[in-house]
Amino acid sequence: QWMRQIMVAAQVALTVLLVAGAGLFARSLAQIQNFQFGFDPRNLLVFTASVAETGGPYEKEEARLAFFEQVKSRLQALPGVRSVGQNYSLPLRPMWSTFFDVAGREPYRPGTEPTMEMGVIDSGYFQTLGLPILRGRNFDATDTRASGPKLIIDERMANAIWPGEDPIGKAIYRGRAANRSVQERTPTEIIGVVPTIALDGIDGAPANQFQGYLPQSQAAFNELSFVLRTEVSPLSLEKSVRAAV
Repeated sequence: QWMRQIMVAAQVALTVLLVAGAGLFARSLAQIQNFQFGFDPRNLLVFTASVAETGGPYEKEEARLAFFEQVKSRLQALPGVRSVGQNYSLPLRPMWSTFFDVAGREPYRPGTEPTMEMGVIDSGYFQTLGLPILRGRNFDATDTRASGPKLIIDERMANAIWPGEDPIGKAIYRGRAANRSVQERTPTEIIGVVPTIALDGIDGAPANQFQGYLPQSQAAFNELSFVLRTEVSPLSLEKSVRAAV
């Protein structure tokens, strides 16, 4: 008799667990289905291309910049491609982050510094994702090594760091104050603000984590991700995209 009672109790407990698990699964599924990326993910083809950074024909920055620009031109000419953008990291998958201080203010205390999830992009990236420039301007041909470091930030950072102010023309110092490189000691000027992308999924980003974008023309990375907005099924372009690269 007591064995039967134990088995019935165990069956009831397992049933409750299954019902609870099903409810949590249904809620999570609903959250994912209604999840807002911050951009339109439909008809996007994404891939990564890289060249050797040391030795060979792409050792110099100018050669790397030229390579990715040539690939972009070929991709834009493909039938069914509406626009092309470049970013060091894939959309929704940040590759690196940096601490920062605000120029003209006291540096943050160690352990309290805010961070930026960084992208290194070209001028076509926001257009391809469908992100508008909310304030200021996009990157353009004037943003070179000689023009000084430039930065576009997300709306969340603009509202948190400069509430009630216009961040355009303001500047930050990237990295921790105690160990900044020579390059990071030069203030980085903010030239634009764009909407915030959901890089951290459903849970959202910590209160002091923001998003920033540097121009590829000032970084010359040896690896970039391409984002193509297509008018046809994205995967139908796979072979022609490979041939273009």
